[in-house]
Amino acid sequence: MPGFIAPWSPLLNFFMPTKKLESKVKVGSKEIKKYDEPRSPYQRLLESEALPPEVQAELTRLYGLYNSVQLQHTANKAILALREAVAVQSPSFRKESGGLKLHFKMRHFGSGQKPNQRLKGPGKEAEF
Repeated sequence: MPGFIAPWSPLLNFFMPTKKLESKVKVGSKEIKKYDEPRSPYQRLLESEALPPEVQAELTRLYGLYNSVQLQHTANKAILALREAVAVQSPSFRKESGGLKLHFKMRHFGSGQKPNQRLKGPGKEAEF
């Protein structure tokens, strides 16, 4: 399992920007949410004043060692290896999933529904 998690930590912390919720205001029955600009956790740490200079220098050094494309490739390979390991251990997984295809649920909002989609529940999740 560490081989699966190892590429994700630097990828998420140094290269994947996220939006932070700044405020939430309820207007009638609607909630209006305001987010800040997307930044990675690494960028947020560098901007904070609480970070000691030696820690900032170490993080900057680590950032220079990583290649985001290579990390993403390694993470994708780890996912496929994990799926193959599960498929080998559980023959029913391979039968139910039709091999090593990826399964996902997609939120459906508004028009554009495909004819073979079935909508479910209040969130209108569509299964393919």
